[in-house]
Amino acid sequence: MKSNVNSSFLEIKDIQIRAFKPLLQYIYTDEINNIDETLAKELIVAAIKYDIKGLATKCEEILCKNVNVSNVIEIFEIADQHNITQLKSQTLEFVADHASVVMNSKKFATKELEQSKSLSIQSPADD
Repeated sequence: MKSNVNSSFLEIKDIQIRAFKPLLQYIYTDEINNIDETLAKELIVAAIKYDIKGLATKCEEILCKNVNVSNVIEIFEIADQHNITQLKSQTLEFVADHASVVMNSKKFATKELEQSKSLSIQSPADD
């Protein structure tokens, strides 16, 4: 966030307008409407950053109800990065219950390739 003393504007660069509108709506009304899992992923990060616990809880509930093969890895990463224990547990349970399908998914293969590249870049060179 950036504030200019001579200006009546507050610039917030770390939240997309698509997520900012429902965030602001929640701040004023304590309600969110028509939030899909894609928007909930953006909102939960913003809610945690700005310490809006009720919104974070509602987004977590939406994400827990909408975990599937195509989004479980991304939701797990969000939960892991932001220490969202229940959501992380839910995603791990989903992976355990659907291991073969998740491991054969395109998202898992892409993530596995990214991590192997990262590991090979980080590994020390042999002398």
